[in-house]
Amino acid sequence: MVESEARRAASSYDAFISYHAMDLALVHRLVERLHEEGFQVFLDDWCLVAGEPWQERQSEALADSSCCLVMCGAHGLGPWQEEEVRLAVSARVSGRSLRVIPVLLPGASDSGLEDLDFLERFTYCDFRGGLDQPRSFTRLCAGIRGEAPGPPPAVSALRTGQPPPAVDYRSAFHAPAGGWRRNSAVAAARAAVTAGGPPVVLCGLPGIGKTHVLCDTADGLRAGRTVLALSAGGTTAAEPRYLVAEVNAWLDRTYGRGLTDEELYLHDWPEALAALLARVADEPLLVLLDDLGTDRAGGTVLRAFAGHPDCLVLATAAEHLVDTADVRHVLVSPMSRAEGTDFIAHMAERMNLPVDPQELAEQLPADVLSHPLALRTFLAHTAYVPAALLVRPGLPSDVLSARKLVSTAVVRLPPVHRKALAYAAVLDRVALADLLSAGMTLPPWFTLALSDLVPRCLVVQVAGGVEVPQLVVQALDDVQPAARRTALHEILVELAGLAADAEREGLAPLARTLAPMARVGAETAISARAGGACSYCVASTPCRDRAPCRRSR
Repeated sequence: MVESEARRAASSYDAFISYHAMDLALVHRLVERLHEEGFQVFLDDWCLVAGEPWQERQSEALADSSCCLVMCGAHGLGPWQEEEVRLAVSARVSGRSLRVIPVLLPGASDSGLEDLDFLERFTYCDFRGGLDQPRSFTRLCAGIRGEAPGPPPAVSALRTGQPPPAVDYRSAFHAPAGGWRRNSAVAAARAAVTAGGPPVVLCGLPGIGKTHVLCDTADGLRAGRTVLALSAGGTTAAEPRYLVAEVNAWLDRTYGRGLTDEELYLHDWPEALAALLARVADEPLLVLLDDLGTDRAGGTVLRAFAGHPDCLVLATAAEHLVDTADVRHVLVSPMSRAEGTDFIAHMAERMNLPVDPQELAEQLPADVLSHPLALRTFLAHTAYVPAALLVRPGLPSDVLSARKLVSTAVVRLPPVHRKALAYAAVLDRVALADLLSAGMTLPPWFTLALSDLVPRCLVVQVAGGVEVPQLVVQALDDVQPAARRTALHEILVELAGLAADAEREGLAPLARTLAPMARVGAETAISARAGGACSYCVASTPCRDRAPCRRSR
């Protein structure tokens, strides 16, 4: 305690926290632990006073700190964070005893760290395996004090017969605890998981919150089970050997039953994985696989874990897995307007944001309101800029980047699939039985493409028809602006012909199809006028001789 007081006499803060705004949730959890250890830290989210110039205040705090903790996460360094690092390194070079401690957060990739020159000069603390690593936290605390961490405990509790420690799987998946929960999605996932049943795969669009649903579901399943949490995407998806190595490291760390490298590489990876799981055949497990590849390798991984005598398997994937008839797929859909509003209210309370949830929900585009990542990114900006200013000139670039994750999935579709997607968007919630009763025949390429678009989570089958999420509609408009207008024109032309020849009994189902399509027509009219097309018949080109369309008379 005497040393701590002496340290604070020389500096106002034990540590200055430099971080990227996108990593704030992870940073909060780590800084809270430091605060519990008695360290006085400067975190702008905690320490800035409203009305004061924040840049000057942060510069003063850095000058009054004993060390600077540079948080390096999945998003690299932000522009202002780079400036803070430059100032900290310059202060040290100029002779000041300021320690610069790089802290690698969960999600920090090797490729993202290659350009950070200061990592080559300063000893770092590695939390890439999760924030629950005692040795890394001990090293961090010692570094803040300016001390060496000393040797680790000689005997591990894992070898003394004690039960395996609880796993902080949320850190491995970058999903903070105590957050807003999508109760309906969690309930659907929980209902699909049964003891001795097939693996459950949560599917959905990119950034839609599958990982959070995975963790929230696991909270209710982990009792009495040892948790194995694995990130299965990225490099691991390309080379499953990495996943096998992770399982081996977990097995050795948790039970002391891992294989040597020589034993591990004697077999192909599926046999090696099966051999590892055989070593814990008597243990009840809960296996969480985030971002599982949708190719045949992903199915092989699932079958290996499903073969364990007492194992619950829960995974996330961007779409349905191939060749997996023994897997239950559960759709994690975009948020409804009510869910989006509740999400804003939760974040506003948690982050003390000056926003009115109902009012903001009315101002935001429907696709942003339904996309958790885009919405969370937008709300982070409101801590510094009023929401009205963010919405009025256009959305911030990083919000658009989050939204464009779905556009990438649409871009990769074959042209005929994008055309079918446009047809589905026009026929959104139209009862297909009414179309057939009216005499309309759906093109074979449309029904064939639907069988591929549904597993990709781009189209949802509802009672009697199809539904296209607003996220996908917006992505389609971004990728191919005229696609919906063209599809609407082709469908209306065919319906007009059917109406001209229809008998009285055929008019009723025909009329029922027009009401939902009128909404699509209203949505596309503005973009049609902007593109020079006819705003009345929604043709993809202006009417002949640019004369007013007869529908306007």
